[in-house]
Amino acid sequence: MNEFERAQAINDLYRTAALNRFYYAARLQRARRWTTASDLIVAAGSSTAIAAWTLWQDNDGRIVWQGIGGAAAIVGVLKPVLGLNDDVQRYGELVTGYTALVFDCETLVRRMRIEGGISAKTWDQYENMIDRMREMGIKDDILANSRLLSRCTEEVNRRIPMNALWWPKEVA
Repeated sequence: MNEFERAQAINDLYRTAALNRFYYAARLQRARRWTTASDLIVAAGSSTAIAAWTLWQDNDGRIVWQGIGGAAAIVGVLKPVLGLNDDVQRYGELVTGYTALVFDCETLVRRMRIEGGISAKTWDQYENMIDRMREMGIKDDILANSRLLSRCTEEVNRRIPMNALWWPKEVA
């Protein structure tokens, strides 16, 4: 593998790790919102204090309150089945892992720029990072959200353009 191909491999890892960080940060944010909303529905629907409000005492109010209580019961049963808390935990682990990988890639890119090339130490660290990426990939979504992936790709292209990365002066 020549130096250009090595630089391309390191830069690709950097941009892929950044893409995954953006993607899973968005997935984590959405999963947290759903978890919070479901917790609020269950809490409100099971609250006897809220049920005692005079608002719910007339005929229409009782019907609405029964609907809220029914929704709370359904959400309470479905929440563990849907695995929202598991998603929050998995996405959190992926965001943390990919963020650490991005920071490590930034270090490699900075070192390549300073040294004007790819040292054996830099390449060894890259290979270790590939192993970490593979380990995290086991927890990746099986089917990615293509619209979200496109938005995250645009964000990576905006923040880490290919021409801003280090490339060797001559291809060997």
